Amino acid sequence: MNEMNDKQIHDERIILNVGGIKYETFSSTLKTYPDTLLGTMFHERNNKLLQPTNNNEYFFDRDSQVFRYIMQYYRTGKIIFPNDNSIITHQELLDEMDFFQIPLPLPLPTINSSLPTISQYSEIVDRFVQAIKFSIIETSWNFHETINITFYATPLHHETLPTDKMMYVSPFIEKIHERLKQYESSGYKILELFSMEIKNYLEIVMPNYTLNIQSSYHKHYYHPNYTGGSRCSHAQSLIINCVDNLKNLKYEILEKSCLNID
Repeated sequence: MNEMNDKQIHDERIILNVGGIKYETFSSTLKTYPDTLLGTMFHERNNKLLQPTNNNEYFFDRDSQVFRYIMQYYRTGKIIFPNDNSIITHQELLDEMDFFQIPLPLPLPTINSSLPTISQYSEIVDRFVQAIKFSIIETSWNFHETINITFYATPLHHETLPTDKMMYVSPFIEKIHERLKQYESSGYKILELFSMEIKNYLEIVMPNYTLNIQSSYHKHYYHPNYTGGSRCSHAQSLIINCVDNLKNLKYEILEKSCLNID
């Protein structure tokens, strides 16, 4: 029994000779990540394909200095990129990661380390107002007379909608939706706090447009497995009359158009 245990331990322990530098590890360590080159190589199904150069030693004609970062991944699940003072460059590590099929780590989300300042709050409000101005102008360019932009206090979910939403734009104009999307989670609070100031500002800088801001409740439905029935969400809506009745302007437009063949 002891001889069998010793043999199993011996079989599991392997030596990776990378560019002349030997790294010793266990096959189980490598098999933790089966989608990588070494994880696949030492999987049980590929045992017959292994060709050790000396008992359990396997040679790779690769950069031996960079390989320690690869081994670090197998042992910790992390790739620690070399700093700027290292003799190993980021590109060298990326090349080895590509060869050994190590996945690139996902970028960490940007984390704000401090609360916004008053100036930063002001910048957010200013950018929001500029986005509304853009929406008004873009609506006119798309031959629509009005636009309804609604932000919800809680996610809106209806059986006809594929995902939860906190913003609704009608008519749907892709450029407007993309511009306002960044305010989907903050638009309601911005309008709740500054609706009158925004309305007064837009009426001064865009006097040809009529703008109303309304607070309301909107009925919406939770997911099918929710048994509480329908709920209502607070909403802030901008209803903007962007252009006079286009039907009244039809003949003026036609007069300057190539369609006027008189």
